[in-house]
Amino acid sequence: MHGINLLILTAIEIFSIVVIWCSINNIKLSKYLVRICLFAILISISEMITEPLKVSGSYMYLLFLAGALIALKEPFKQTIVFVIITLMIGFAIQALQMLPFLLMGKDLDSIYTFSFALKVDLILAVVSLIIYKWVPLNKIKIKLMEVIDEIIFIAISIALIIVFVKLNWDFRKSYMWSQLALFSFIAVTLVLTQITFVKTVIEKKEQKKIIEVQNQYIPIITELVDDVKRKQHDFSNHLNTIYGIAQVEENALIGDKVKKYIQNLNEDLKDGNTLICMENKELAGILYSKQCQSNEMGISFEYQIKSQLHGSKLKGYQLSIILNNLIDNAFEAVKDNQDKDQRLVVVRTREENEKYYISVENYGPHFRMDHIPKIFSKGYSTKQTSDHGYGLYNVKKIVESVNGQIQLSFEDSIVLVEVIL
Repeated sequence: MHGINLLILTAIEIFSIVVIWCSINNIKLSKYLVRICLFAILISISEMITEPLKVSGSYMYLLFLAGALIALKEPFKQTIVFVIITLMIGFAIQALQMLPFLLMGKDLDSIYTFSFALKVDLILAVVSLIIYKWVPLNKIKIKLMEVIDEIIFIAISIALIIVFVKLNWDFRKSYMWSQLALFSFIAVTLVLTQITFVKTVIEKKEQKKIIEVQNQYIPIITELVDDVKRKQHDFSNHLNTIYGIAQVEENALIGDKVKKYIQNLNEDLKDGNTLICMENKELAGILYSKQCQSNEMGISFEYQIKSQLHGSKLKGYQLSIILNNLIDNAFEAVKDNQDKDQRLVVVRTREENEKYYISVENYGPHFRMDHIPKIFSKGYSTKQTSDHGYGLYNVKKIVESVNGQIQLSFEDSIVLVEVIL
């Protein structure tokens, strides 16, 4: 194919690929539609110009990669992985259209005309728009971001296969067509083998994180048990104190004095008993460590645990990251308040309508409404130091990775962050 035919086919193909890429990166198509069309036309013109030189059109994918790097300004490793995934989806849609003809034993030269290629690319464009509209590819990206270092090798393998197929398709269509089944089998086998290997690596990595969190909170749980034992050991002293009150106080005052003493004693024992009875030891360890931290900082720390989050999709280390970051932010917000009642942080968990809720509430008189749209952005912080601004961003990434939501509200000087799973 030459001239205008090649320009039309390449423009449609590049447009379709960019639409899939927009879906993966959650980019509004309507906002950049004109730019996308211009980008597709420019690449098409470049391929039409170089076609007489017998240069493979594979270089247009490098132009697409360069455009993606410029558009998103994301790390190279991350960009190349999702560009390759985009190309893989586009190739798969085209290959599935040609598969029936291959299975029927059709000769390539008899079917591969401009009209046939145009139909294939138009179907690719329609499917890409359907994917953009109804397939949540961005959620897949969020999940893959957690294992980007592992899947880079799979992505490179896929990229090499795509380049190999494209080179052979450009110069040896008939040969490629006759050997398509064999090449497909080899490519799928290679990719599946690497996926299995990477899956094993990821599972081991996940297990390592779980063990690290468990090891982190074992000493804290041990300390909690020791604290409860110490309080139980002192129980005889408390009985002696109550007996002493009964001996020295006047009859009219004994009831009130004993009641107040027992009330204070119950408050002291309640927290330890609540935590030690929890089945979710990571949750118990987090709350106990924050309770100790709040005592050192002079902050009132309360928790109302109506669900231990057993049915949620969160792993132990993910729960640790979420709660530690949210509670640390709340502590930071209230630590300098002069009024003791305003140095209060409350954590709540509950289960409702098959959803799990984790909320952290604190007094935040200096919080501004214009913080809300930016507070979960990477690197954003109200502090002036460079090492802040990643805690809430990490929380948001984890919540989105398990298809959850995170909400922030501000009313009557109270800041409430709620995670819904």
